[in-house]
Amino acid sequence: MERHDQPDARTWQRLARVGRARRLGAASGEELWRLPAADEARAERLLALGRQGLGGFFDGGRDEEGPWLRRAPLEPTLAARLATREPMPWREALGIAAALAHTLAACEAASLFPGPLVPEAVVWGPARSGTDPVPRPFVAAQALVGALVGGDPGRARAGPSATELRHAPPGQDAGAAWDAAANRYALGVLLYALVAGEHPFGSSGLRHALAEAETLDAPPFAPSIASALPLGLQSYCLRLVDRQRARRPADAATIARTLEGVLARGIVDDAARRAEAPAERARHDHEHEPTATRAGAPVSRRATAGTAER
Repeated sequence: MERHDQPDARTWQRLARVGRARRLGAASGEELWRLPAADEARAERLLALGRQGLGGFFDGGRDEEGPWLRRAPLEPTLAARLATREPMPWREALGIAAALAHTLAACEAASLFPGPLVPEAVVWGPARSGTDPVPRPFVAAQALVGALVGGDPGRARAGPSATELRHAPPGQDAGAAWDAAANRYALGVLLYALVAGEHPFGSSGLRHALAEAETLDAPPFAPSIASALPLGLQSYCLRLVDRQRARRPADAATIARTLEGVLARGIVDDAARRAEAPAERARHDHEHEPTATRAGAPVSRRATAGTAER
């Protein structure tokens, strides 16, 4: 690591240790981590993970005491943004999802598990480096960070939380381990919620939502949202949360490339479209476009379903 002094933290408060790391906290929520001199390689690893969107470490160095790291505040999380239930402009939503897809791709390539990708785990971060002023989301990856500095992993939980189940693929409540495929599905749920302003099965209670995810396709976006999206994007968003695992993208790197392609060219590229079987693509194109009322005014399948339920 480069040899330079840590930031002035004389007014920061002492925080509980995490494994071998001593921590100080600023009023802003930023943290300063100090590791023993022998742990410089660990500090470099944490900083490298921070550049990939994991853990929130965005600056670091080494002085006479050893390595130090700056960690971004872990608030606010994506959960706070989703709680507004306001649809996000599609470009902003895709930028967030593409960044998270890159993070998941880095984890898949390194055989790392960042923890379940739920809204509370995604933080609006500062930059991935000390000189880049652009805020970017990152995954807190608390368990992974703790393990890397020798922290106590804690007791294994009896099962997933309600929040995890709501963002997990169908069947996850049956006891399957949360894995990379589950995180790719959760990414699709987050993207859907950012674009639509609501979870694909968000109008139901947890038990009903889990049952719907098992037996129903996610509803298309409202016409006012769908009409503003680039060609093929609605179909791709719905493919990310398809209840059949085989129909979803097989790796996070592919998702990242597709989303970045939409941001660059304003259309889902042919390769991503060809990844769907022709019959499945035709089904998506037919089912995920707004239907029409007798008078010819477009309404969404979500709206008609909601009317039937009422």
